[in-house]
Amino acid sequence: MGYVRIALIILLAAVFKFNIAAQSLVGLHPELEWQYLRQTDTASNFHTLIKPWNVAEFHDSTYLSRGFQYYIHPIIHAQLSAGNSFRQSYGAGIHTGFSFRKSLFVDFNYTAYERQFMDYQQAYIDSTGLIPHYDKYLAKSNDWYLYQSLNFTVSWTPLEFVTLRAGKDRNFFGDGYRSLYLSDNADSYPFLQLILDFWHVKYVFMTARMSDYRLDEQFSVRHTKYTSMHTLSWNVTPKINLNLFEVIVWDATDSISHRTFDINYINPVIFFRPVEYSIGSPDNVIIGFGGKFNIWRDIFLYGQFILDEFKLDEIKARNGWWANKYAFQVGVRSFIDRRKTIMLLAEYNQARPFTYSHADPLQNYGHLVDALAHPMGANFGEGLLIAHWQVNPKWSVHAKLSYAVQGLDSLGVANNYGANIYKSYVTRTKDYGNTMFQGVKTTTSYQELKVARMLFPKWNIQAEATISSFLLSANNDRKHQMYFSLGIRTLLYRY
Repeated sequence: MGYVRIALIILLAAVFKFNIAAQSLVGLHPELEWQYLRQTDTASNFHTLIKPWNVAEFHDSTYLSRGFQYYIHPIIHAQLSAGNSFRQSYGAGIHTGFSFRKSLFVDFNYTAYERQFMDYQQAYIDSTGLIPHYDKYLAKSNDWYLYQSLNFTVSWTPLEFVTLRAGKDRNFFGDGYRSLYLSDNADSYPFLQLILDFWHVKYVFMTARMSDYRLDEQFSVRHTKYTSMHTLSWNVTPKINLNLFEVIVWDATDSISHRTFDINYINPVIFFRPVEYSIGSPDNVIIGFGGKFNIWRDIFLYGQFILDEFKLDEIKARNGWWANKYAFQVGVRSFIDRRKTIMLLAEYNQARPFTYSHADPLQNYGHLVDALAHPMGANFGEGLLIAHWQVNPKWSVHAKLSYAVQGLDSLGVANNYGANIYKSYVTRTKDYGNTMFQGVKTTTSYQELKVARMLFPKWNIQAEATISSFLLSANNDRKHQMYFSLGIRTLLYRY
């Protein structure tokens, strides 16, 4: 290995010499989205819930002759980290595409990475062959891992209010830093979307093909599963947004037959649960609702609630029944002054034990052994404080504090307290008396302070210096890691 570093040097040389076109899509990285949040939060009838955003929807675009626009962006990633150990990470790639008359958009990006991971990450990668948040690694040399990311989308708007979008990419449905609907935590996946945008409503029907593994098969066989989702965002007033979400997950091969794609779920207007019952299916259905409210000036309150399964009688009994599975998010963000200099965000997420899991682990809400919603899975509570200070167009300061509590399973013991969504809930430890954080109570805290300078705004390439601290505590066992990092990168995805 080593050719990624060679490609990185070539790209860096090209960046300092050439300047090509402007960006088309706002990526999923929060630091990039926050540059537009003030504008989107107050934009007339803009739906911040559904990402990625198209800059052309609220930002002027420069078109070439006859409505044709193209762009070519280098993807650059180089980071050196010193602390408990010394680690290096490099990435090189390209982000390119074109648009025609604001009706046809084609977007493509590819990045190859070479990276040294932390010790605890290496143990997971070596046992599974999977890079967290990505797919299988391509090659390994000593403690260096080679892996890649390839994404593309094609979007066509034949009518002003109708868009068809297809490709292989991540999606994110939510107004917070995390999402309990659909996040960018897992690797990209093939998908097809129908988007209706009319009046004060934006509606997305999406079906996608996922891949996953069974834990008891030692990650030797990759299985196919499918999801279909409804997402509805309604701007009731300029200050109030309400939204609904529904998803169903099914295994391509169940105990009866080889189902492949189920045509019954290609229905963009009805709820999945009646369809599921009508075909006698044991598939996994999750529903949710949420909203965003402009409560005062530049202060926005947002939240989500996910309902996986419940019985009202069991909830009233307060007996800790295992299948009362739900999660919620509440958050607030604010802009300090009228020039969007500082943005503050406070957020809390919580999921009860066994939420997002299923009797058949292949029908859980996950993809490639990563959760499709919150990265912690279930049986957790997490608080976040984030501040982003745009000192001027080039310089920014970013601070993040997080504290989380989760109840994990005991190592080497056959138990299931509901945190690992890749365990079948049939193996649960008990039916009643289930409580939050049951199992091995584990706390994690993370602090990060970053100073960044935007080098090439058109390409979203910034240089940054970061100091971070991570502390994990469980059963009187404490592990602390502290790192100082220097790097340069393109803000495309958060991972």
